[in-house]
Amino acid sequence: MKRSAAPTVPFDAPPLVDLLWRRRRTIATVVGLCLTVTVVYLLFAARVYRAESRLFVEQNGPRVYSEGRTDSPRTDSFLYTQVQTLDSGPVLRYALDQAGGPRQLKTFSHVSGDPIEWLQRGTDLKMEVGKKDDAITVSMESPYPQEAVAIVKGVIDGYLVRLGRQRRVTGEQMVQILTAEREQLEREREAGITALVQFKALHGAVTFRDEKGNITLERLASLSTALTTAELASLDVRVRHAAAQAVMQSQEAMAAFVEAQQMKGRDFGDREYDDLRSQLSQYTINLRTNLEVLGPNHVRSRAMQSAIDLLQAKVAQKERAIANAHLIELTVQRTAAENAVKQIRESLESQRQAALALNPKAAEYARLENDVERLQKQCDVIDSRIQEVSVNNLGGGALNVEVFDPAHVGERPIRPQKLLSLVISLLAGTLLGIGLVMAQEWRDKRLRTPEEIAGYFEIPTIGIVPRMRPQLSVAERGQIVQGDPMSEVAEAYRAVRTTLHFGTPDEGRTFLVTSPTSGEGKSTCSSNLAIALAQAGHRTLLIDCDLRRPVQHRIFRTPGGIGITDVMTGRAKLRDAIRPTGIDGLFLLPCGTLPGKPAEMLESKRFAQVMQALAAAFDRIVIDSSPVAPVTDARILAASADATLLVFRMHWSTRALGTLALDSLQKVGARVIGAIANEVATADGYGYYRNAPPARPKGGRVAERLRAADAAARDNGREARKLQPALSVDPPPMPAEIMAISDPESPADSRWVEPVQS
Repeated sequence: MKRSAAPTVPFDAPPLVDLLWRRRRTIATVVGLCLTVTVVYLLFAARVYRAESRLFVEQNGPRVYSEGRTDSPRTDSFLYTQVQTLDSGPVLRYALDQAGGPRQLKTFSHVSGDPIEWLQRGTDLKMEVGKKDDAITVSMESPYPQEAVAIVKGVIDGYLVRLGRQRRVTGEQMVQILTAEREQLEREREAGITALVQFKALHGAVTFRDEKGNITLERLASLSTALTTAELASLDVRVRHAAAQAVMQSQEAMAAFVEAQQMKGRDFGDREYDDLRSQLSQYTINLRTNLEVLGPNHVRSRAMQSAIDLLQAKVAQKERAIANAHLIELTVQRTAAENAVKQIRESLESQRQAALALNPKAAEYARLENDVERLQKQCDVIDSRIQEVSVNNLGGGALNVEVFDPAHVGERPIRPQKLLSLVISLLAGTLLGIGLVMAQEWRDKRLRTPEEIAGYFEIPTIGIVPRMRPQLSVAERGQIVQGDPMSEVAEAYRAVRTTLHFGTPDEGRTFLVTSPTSGEGKSTCSSNLAIALAQAGHRTLLIDCDLRRPVQHRIFRTPGGIGITDVMTGRAKLRDAIRPTGIDGLFLLPCGTLPGKPAEMLESKRFAQVMQALAAAFDRIVIDSSPVAPVTDARILAASADATLLVFRMHWSTRALGTLALDSLQKVGARVIGAIANEVATADGYGYYRNAPPARPKGGRVAERLRAADAAARDNGREARKLQPALSVDPPPMPAEIMAISDPESPADSRWVEPVQS
């Protein structure tokens, strides 16, 4: 069964498409390998589930010391600050403890270090900020869905607990201070009431409320009211000062205090602190993103971690500076308030002495009554302060947090995604295959198109020979111009003949056909070119000067026992060594017995005399020589030939060997008139008949002899049987001009008589 030819691109494709089509098997293999690996991965990969919960975080304005409610605008880093709180060590530790402990969870069975650090570095636990709302999504990816739900729920609970603690950091201390002050004022008020009752019992009903227009008493009342206001202001400052001093004892309390101060309003907040928090949030997000791709040990990951550590230190330093500045401000305010109270108290005492001079008993009674009223007002104010602090810090605080999507896990795993994995594998395999093909093509130094011959070697391409069917025998390939004259291959050789006819002068009669290396089709080109010349009416001689691996006697199925080497050694006459080929006008001078020193034989004077005698008897001489690169035979022959043709086999010949062969021929003075591009794919658009089906061999005497010889070779499998059909046919008579050829007069050189059995 005959093997069909390789399929080709059915249209004039661009170079890239043609490349991909030629290398389609490589691309298909890579794609198949990627798909196989993906299928194996999908079969054995662990199923990963995703548990998640959503928080709604709203920022409220604080209400402190009767300043009224202020709804502050949300800061840029507000939600990212809450994300850092969720991802902090205390919250994660609380979550793991609530889930049963890290050593009891299968999720951490492969974790050798601290589970909390592993969660903070990795990508299994994620906190994501909503783009259009104040929602934070906490998710956990794990092969164990129940554990993932427990960890997410624990993170939410830990965040709420820590948030409650932050609310009480300053609130409880302020309530304690205010309560102590109220108890002290209450004791003073009760003592004042007792003194007032005792004074009334001792002196009877004493009052000067009915006395009008007394400037001294009016001033005394005003100073008493001013003292009450100043003492309340001093009390407020002392309470805030005490709370600020307590805050300075803990970094966590300091951070909560500064955050509360910042949320009072952006107009008077510390902009540098907000910028640092924003940078810290941004670096933290970038680090979590890069850890998925680069890993924790990458240089970029370590650099970002160092930047985060530095920013955290700067934030802590800035928080301490803000808290310290606030403490200093409160200290100044406290000193000013205490001085104001002292001055008002001194003025009140002076005014009281003046009032006592007017009416000592009435003044004393008024003093006691004013003291009781002042103390009562202070108690009322402190009660309102305690209520406000309790509402702000113990009840509502600066944040309103609502869990509106409790922790839950999906029914289906999120990884691996079968369809997505297969699509990605298909695309990756295709891209990888294309990349591999392009890399192979870039590394491939072989000639691929006839245009590259002129580009690399700067010699014209005088012929483009299409690729033949691989099932053809040596004889069929070497005589395709005669056996299949309507084929595009035969037409290509006739085109070479035409180029030689019009492209060489009249004295160009000897043509050497060679190639850089073996296997490039020079012998096939030599025989077909010789047939084409003979069909044009030229008496043509084909000389097989490949004295190492001759093949022309196999192509024309003639005995190879006697040839040019036997003429050179004197064992045969020249006219007896020339054989008819069965093609009108074409004769063959085979190699004969393989010599021991072929290079010396070709350089001898006798060989030049033989070539001179043959040139006188034939119109055209085609010489089939050895390749240029391995041996020097072709260079010796090219120096004496009228024209030299280099045969390059596409996708076989390399640029380096082609350059070496051309330089070697030019150094000996060879006239290289052009190159023949052999085995060119018809899909590349070369040839007039590229879209037509290959023509079948026509009938005739030569075709019948070829078929008979091939059938005999297939039956017996021996080379000798290939010669029988040719020997059974009587050869045509030799022309008189050839029979008149005389041998050279110079004797044969004994140095050549070291024959190698053919």
